[in-house]
Amino acid sequence: LIVQDQSLLHVEGVTDGLPADGGILVNSSLSSRVLSQQLGREAIAMPATNLAKELLGRPVPNTALLAGFLALTHMLPLESLVSSLAERFSGEMLERNTRLIEEAAKQVPPGHWKEVAHAHGA
Repeated sequence: LIVQDQSLLHVEGVTDGLPADGGILVNSSLSSRVLSQQLGREAIAMPATNLAKELLGRPVPNTALLAGFLALTHMLPLESLVSSLAERFSGEMLERNTRLIEEAAKQVPPGHWKEVAHAHGA
């Protein structure tokens, strides 16, 4: 489950349907430990909006969160995300997005969800 805004964690039912061993990636400046304690299950925090502001100059967390998800699951290589962005962006904007992908991937434990993602066919 990817949560783009940590305030959504307080919405009833946001984790309904998520398996007990399912992961939660949250756009948050809190630590993963604090989020996990608040939720009563493992959660991984990533300051995606902060990264996007720093590297893109805009508060758009989606690319960073997708990069984090790919790094956690190894479902696709990060290069696939870069290639997709290259179809839309070029020059400095592509360079900034590529840097964002690289930095976002460093924010999470690589492959941490690999076995769970493949077991559930995510």
